[in-house]
Amino acid sequence: MRLPFGAIHPRSITISGVSDVRGHPLTKVTRQVGSSLTEGIAVHGRVVRVDSSPAAGIPVTLTMHDSVVSGDGCESVNVRVAQVFTDDAGSFDFDFVLAGMSYTVAATDTSGLSRDTIQALLDSTTDGAVAREKLLALANQPGAQGSLLADFGANSLPQAIAAAEGLDRAILRDSLPANSPRTGSEVPVALRFRGRATVAGQVFSPDGQSPVQGVAVNLFPDPDSRELGRGLFSDSNGRFAFQGVPLGLFSVVAQRGAEVPRTVLGELSVPGQTTNVTITLNSLVTVVTRTDIRGRVFETDGVTPHAGAQVFVGNFINGRLGNLVAAVTADANGFWSANQIPVGTYDVAAVSVDGKRKGVRNGVGAVAGAVSQVNLTLQGSAAVIGRVENSVGMPVANAIVAGGDTLVRSDTNGLFQLSGVPEGNRTISAGLERNPAAGIDFPRLGSASLNVLPGIDNFVVVRLNAAGRIVGRVLDANGVPAGGVRVSTPLANGFQWVKADADGNYRLENIGLGDYTVSAPSPPAADNDTSRLISQLTSDSDDQVQAAIGEAFAIFTGAADPFLNGAGQNFNPGEWGYTRTSVQFDGQTVVADIRFLREGTISGTVLNGQGVPIGARVRLTGVGPLANGDVGFMIRGEMNSDPALGTFAFRNQAMVGNWGLQAASPFYPVVITLDGHTTSIDPDVTNVVLQFPAEREVN
Repeated sequence: MRLPFGAIHPRSITISGVSDVRGHPLTKVTRQVGSSLTEGIAVHGRVVRVDSSPAAGIPVTLTMHDSVVSGDGCESVNVRVAQVFTDDAGSFDFDFVLAGMSYTVAATDTSGLSRDTIQALLDSTTDGAVAREKLLALANQPGAQGSLLADFGANSLPQAIAAAEGLDRAILRDSLPANSPRTGSEVPVALRFRGRATVAGQVFSPDGQSPVQGVAVNLFPDPDSRELGRGLFSDSNGRFAFQGVPLGLFSVVAQRGAEVPRTVLGELSVPGQTTNVTITLNSLVTVVTRTDIRGRVFETDGVTPHAGAQVFVGNFINGRLGNLVAAVTADANGFWSANQIPVGTYDVAAVSVDGKRKGVRNGVGAVAGAVSQVNLTLQGSAAVIGRVENSVGMPVANAIVAGGDTLVRSDTNGLFQLSGVPEGNRTISAGLERNPAAGIDFPRLGSASLNVLPGIDNFVVVRLNAAGRIVGRVLDANGVPAGGVRVSTPLANGFQWVKADADGNYRLENIGLGDYTVSAPSPPAADNDTSRLISQLTSDSDDQVQAAIGEAFAIFTGAADPFLNGAGQNFNPGEWGYTRTSVQFDGQTVVADIRFLREGTISGTVLNGQGVPIGARVRLTGVGPLANGDVGFMIRGEMNSDPALGTFAFRNQAMVGNWGLQAASPFYPVVITLDGHTTSIDPDVTNVVLQFPAEREVN
């Protein structure tokens, strides 16, 4: 078998197209695949981009992490078990993951790459990240180098490998103990591409003018990304570049020899952006005393070691860990070591292998001449009981609830009980699948936060959001369905959009109560072109519920900020329409068809003060879409009137509604204006006269 399977999901095998020795075809036979493997889980997952659009055709890898006993203790052994590709909805499945060890599910955004390049990347990937040495060895094989250079548009192999290292990726690390309550069940997982960007810069000597070569530069990503730091040396021009840095906070530390290091902090908020930093080395040469911090990560009992935890050494700033000087991973016995860090006082945080629990020690002193021992104990977990309600407080039965070690469903009274909820501030999420027969026309979601305390049954009420949906059809000006266009509704800093099907039908589901303007086509938006992306990232439990519901939520986000989306400021489609509607109560379905506005022609003549035709600059303004898809008054066109005849014509550039004309000439200090209104029945206005005042009137 190419993929793992067990007894959790019954599978069958069909044999057909077989003939006997005489050439007679045998009957097609279907048999159940027998398996007694139940000590594990099945994984059903979904890969989405940062704007929640499904990532189709993406490779997903399952790797198991085991350990073997050797003369030096326990050694880690990593086995790549299987690789699959996501379907059109971004979904994937692994039928069986063995209990008693940890595992990793990793996805890499290979959109637009050839099969040869994808295979080379998969063959050179270790624990979700590209191994440069492996990729370099594979790239030197016949045919592979050309494929890499072509796919990444690179001129050299190092450039192509740097681009490969910068591909977006999403990784789920999890541990499945032998007696886990999840054993024998299907576990939904969600992999969300966080978005990647580039941090580049240059290192200068203390005079701020001379670039410095060979300076050690280390970059530490946002600890929330749970990715380790990376380092390189500045080139002959003092330059450096880190590609594929996850969005969020980052710190860059530069140091020459034993001098005091220089640290620069920054934040990445837009996928694909390049942030440039300048680092000026210290003017005073001060020898930095370095030391080591070592320790061990334990489970809640303080005795059982926790293998594979990630440990970060830095300082908390406004509740977030920054100024990192080290990011390491604990070994199979829970031991970790941060070597050669500057003497000082630090905060040390450990994150469990599944990313759900942490342990923190504040104010740890790293002293000269001695190794500081810092043991970290991970948070415990507790039970959470609660109730799922609809927006008016009525109990909701059969809702999926996430936030503990397993998914549970609410009973007929809306009650649920979660076990294994990590202590501290937590989000409990709930969702209902689409079930029209039960009156649930679209998936419903809700969440609530609480502070989970040990030793008690914590209580929370999760109320599903009051929401409705807008459905309709996009039609052109003649009433013919317009298929495949994007439909948008504006937000404060951008817009939400969905794609209509081939018949022009669209659905905006799970939207809050209120008034809406719905227009089509939407402003341009790449799938990852999202304003303030970090604030858009949902919680793990929200993503888990959505994966369990099994639908790719189809409302995506675009940016209206021209600095983030340059195409948005020039959005002026030839065909466009809108309608206004409102969702007034929970569960309401509103029908709102969108019809493109009929286009008309505005034409006329420009005259001087004596009634003689002249050339002038003429601008047409009228109804059209703003950068966020809302209805506005915008420039529809500009042209020069004929210098001899004074004529102008904006053919099929005025959408029906209010319009305005402005004419300007360098020979007159005033701008002539005129406005009017067109309708679908009478969309054209001709013989417009724009006449500048006589000179004496101006004077």
